[in-house]
Amino acid sequence: GVAHAGPASEAAHDNAQTTTAYADPAVNPTTPNHGRPYVITAEQTAKDEADILVRSSDDDGATWSDPVRVNQDSTTAHQFMPNIVVASDGSVHAFWMDKAYDTAHNHTFIDITHGVSSDGGKTWKTERVTTQSWNGELGKHQEGFPFIGDYTGIGASGDVVWGAFPDASNGKTTVIATARVTLS
Repeated sequence: GVAHAGPASEAAHDNAQTTTAYADPAVNPTTPNHGRPYVITAEQTAKDEADILVRSSDDDGATWSDPVRVNQDSTTAHQFMPNIVVASDGSVHAFWMDKAYDTAHNHTFIDITHGVSSDGGKTWKTERVTTQSWNGELGKHQEGFPFIGDYTGIGASGDVVWGAFPDASNGKTTVIATARVTLS
């Protein structure tokens, strides 16, 4: 049956500036930390327009850890639309849209970033996935207005983690792109 769990983020619940309409969950299927749930969000912080934050619980969601900042940039650029998964080796992976790399257009163009934690979400290493920043205004909604899409995803199987996301780095239109991370 379904068990009620406590709120993962009172700050996210009360913060009108939360940039994710949902909190993306993941559960660790391996040891150590077997069964530990994680929740990832994009939230406005005191220092930033929007950061990627992860929380975890060691009591089935009754209480949650303090948020851990996943993105490692030193800018106040916007990070948004995060996804999270736990791989077969217990490493925690995240992909998100990131405006921190775009210095040419004052942090308005988008890239994709991958983050990985090997210690249960306590610390993170990040890497840029895309090779060039792209204009999110190139994507078009079916009703004609600019729209990058809200279709991102992440999955893990065996020793591989996949991320999927919109990408307009061709300078013309948005396409679906993928990134593959092979566990070491």
